[in-house]
Amino acid sequence: MSSSDVRDIESLERLHRAMLRLSEEWQSALQEIRMSVARAEEYFTRRVPVYWATEMKLAEREHTEALDSLQRQQSAARASDRRSALEAQKRVKRAKDRVKLCLEKQKLAKTMMLQIRQTCEDVLGPLADMVDQSENALPQGARQLAELLRILHEYAEQQTMPPSSNQAATGGSIDKPLDGKALAAPSNEASPENDAAHSTDLQAPTDDADS
Repeated sequence: MSSSDVRDIESLERLHRAMLRLSEEWQSALQEIRMSVARAEEYFTRRVPVYWATEMKLAEREHTEALDSLQRQQSAARASDRRSALEAQKRVKRAKDRVKLCLEKQKLAKTMMLQIRQTCEDVLGPLADMVDQSENALPQGARQLAELLRILHEYAEQQTMPPSSNQAATGGSIDKPLDGKALAAPSNEASPENDAAHSTDLQAPTDDADS
């Protein structure tokens, strides 16, 4: 069985930590961007139009009151009242200018509202893809990499174990070399000593009584 090189596990571990850190940093940054976009949209599409609509009502009210005051001053016969009419005319002019300004601001606010709304939609579209990457794709990739690291660590531990421990861990048996003598077959050839013993045993008994 060929051995594999798993010396770069530390590099994969650094990559795993970097993926987790990047996911957290992306989520934080994207959350801030979404909040900024929401605040900008709320300001230009609601607060600004409402503000200038309110100012327009106040300016129109001031213009109406200034006109009424001018008419009263102009109808007076006394010279002092005529002098007051000059001030009333100035007041009417200021009120009229204010109404004109509010009208221009309302038109500008409406144009900006449409532009800001479109810009926010253009930003939030790609931003949603980045949010999906940071909240789903990166964490999923980190989990898969963590599982791969677990397998590599187990493999590396098996490679560093001594052969006996490695075989015991894998359930294998350890075969010891057999002695050459144990493998030798028994010899059927008799030795001289054994021949003598065998010949003595085979001799017929002598008749001592006859001698």
